[in-house]
Amino acid sequence: MPKNDEASRGEEIVTTTNSRANSLFFQLRDANRAGWKAYVDHPFLRQLAQGNLPGSAFRHYLGQDYLFLVHFARAYGLAI
Repeated sequence: MPKNDEASRGEEIVTTTNSRANSLFFQLRDANRAGWKAYVDHPFLRQLAQGNLPGSAFRHYLGQDYLFLVHFARAYGLAI
């Protein structure tokens, strides 16, 4: 179920421990708040979470994800 609180929209940044606040992820996220907000508040994600994403958009996403995974697996196999 989608949340409607500030944290789910990427607006509230809560750190509970010093080590979490100093992590690379949180440093990068905090340094680029606009980019993070655009990432977590994208219309595709909002519609997917709300259950009203058009079927054609979801099928296109699945097709693209499949292609990515095929090529990723191939590259990973070549790397190891």
